Amino acid sequence: MDAGRAMSDESIFREVDEAIRQDQLKVLLRKYGLLVLGGAVAIVAGVSGYKFWNYWTAQQASDAGGRFVGAVTLLRDGKNAEAIEVFKALADEGPSGYRRLARFRLAAVYAKDGKIAEAINIYDKLAADSGLDKIQQGFAVIQAATLRLDDAPFDEMNKR
Repeated sequence: MDAGRAMSDESIFREVDEAIRQDQLKVLLRKYGLLVLGGAVAIVAGVSGYKFWNYWTAQQASDAGGRFVGAVTLLRDGKNAEAIEVFKALADEGPSGYRRLARFRLAAVYAKDGKIAEAINIYDKLAADSGLDKIQQGFAVIQAATLRLDDAPFDEMNKR
């Protein structure tokens, strides 16, 4: 009978401990439940926003890539004026990488079409673009200098 009574006492203690834990959990949930829920919602919203931003930037880059390839195709087909319009649009509103590529390509088309001043202006802006690496800036400087060879005085060329 003592063994049965010991089991019964243990059961009572377990039930009391369980009831105390449940009461403590209820107090914690009342006190911090909204904070935990808010944190979880913030995490889900943050991850969702990040995923959407990645998707959106990939879509923008894909669209710009298609437009860039289309402009190169227009050049190949001899439709320089149409290609220039596409490159101008990309240079103004495309994603940063395509914006710079379009500016380089636009300057090259201007140079080929004899619009040397426009080409030099674009190359000078590219050379001053701190977002480009040194090699790309150097390329822009060389391209501008090459275009200036025929018209610029020696002193001006020497300064550059």
